[in-house]
Amino acid sequence: MKSRLIPVLFVALAIGALLVGCRAKEEPPRAPEVNPDLLHTFIGHSDGVVEVAFSPDGQTVLSGSADDTMKLWDVSTGKCLRTFTGHDGTVFSVTFSPDGRTALSGSRDQTMKLWDLSTGECLRTFTRPPGHYVRDTSVLAVAFSPDGQTALSGGGYDKALILWDIETGTRLRTFTGHEGPIYSIAFSPDGRTALTGSGDVTMKLWDISTGECLRTFTGHGEHRESRGVNEVAFSPDGRTAISAGNIDTTLKLWDIATGECLRTIPAHKWSVRCVAFSPDGRTALSGGEDTLKLWDVATGECLRTFNARAFHSSGKNVDSVAFSPDGKTAISGHEDSSNDGDNTLRLWQLPEDVWPEEAE
Repeated sequence: MKSRLIPVLFVALAIGALLVGCRAKEEPPRAPEVNPDLLHTFIGHSDGVVEVAFSPDGQTVLSGSADDTMKLWDVSTGKCLRTFTGHDGTVFSVTFSPDGRTALSGSRDQTMKLWDLSTGECLRTFTRPPGHYVRDTSVLAVAFSPDGQTALSGGGYDKALILWDIETGTRLRTFTGHEGPIYSIAFSPDGRTALTGSGDVTMKLWDISTGECLRTFTGHGEHRESRGVNEVAFSPDGRTAISAGNIDTTLKLWDIATGECLRTIPAHKWSVRCVAFSPDGRTALSGGEDTLKLWDVATGECLRTFNARAFHSSGKNVDSVAFSPDGKTAISGHEDSSNDGDNTLRLWQLPEDVWPEEAE
């Protein structure tokens, strides 16, 4: 009897070990992802968040989305304070006025709109010259002048930069010279010049008073619209600028006076979609696929990588980024290319050792 049980026990033990081995190879339960740098996630848009901007006082942020709306958010709570409707197409660009009372938005519907932030009223609609088809005149970028009296808008395939009078809505000047759509605009701190980044793979410096192109910056790669300069930004002192080179995967630091490329930073694996200077100009943030990176501008060193990928998800492109006015936090806007619903803004805590020094 005992001799008959031994083979049976052996087989049972072997099957048990095999089952245990199979269970050991199964994917273990995943704990919720913890990201100590992430302060808030702002939820409310139904499509990708294309652009974000901090208010001058740092208490609110704006977002523009592919759901055709602009939203105003409370930074401390993550609550949506107001949704602005009226555009009939993706809101590509948003910006606060210098006094924080109004905002501009640019859209695929070929218009730029001026909004009263306290009431949600659209105060004025600026209409670009008509193009041959809808993509001709999409407003891809907008910027207030430092004094808030004028604004610039940059278009799609009409390739034009337009200066507007905010009070009257009058078109003051049209700047021509780019051979591709204008993706980004930045006024210099003194308001005398402006930078543009384009699908023609160049960055241009313009004289606001004359409309003259003062300098063309090249170096981001071959001439393809898909390889354009996604974003440009002046340093706070106006002496240098930084540009994001889309799928050439680099950031470039430029000397404004000479046009010299001071530094090229290999930034992200697939593309660099956005870039911003810190308030003191010592650091910069860039966004790409799934990540946000903090850079030391003087050395090109990556100081911190922020994981923008949501738990159990992929395809979270960082489409836009902005520093808070005090330089202690940053906001990012995300487009969900995997279509699982994560079209959010995220507020990040920046390392204390890179905070700007307190004003004395």
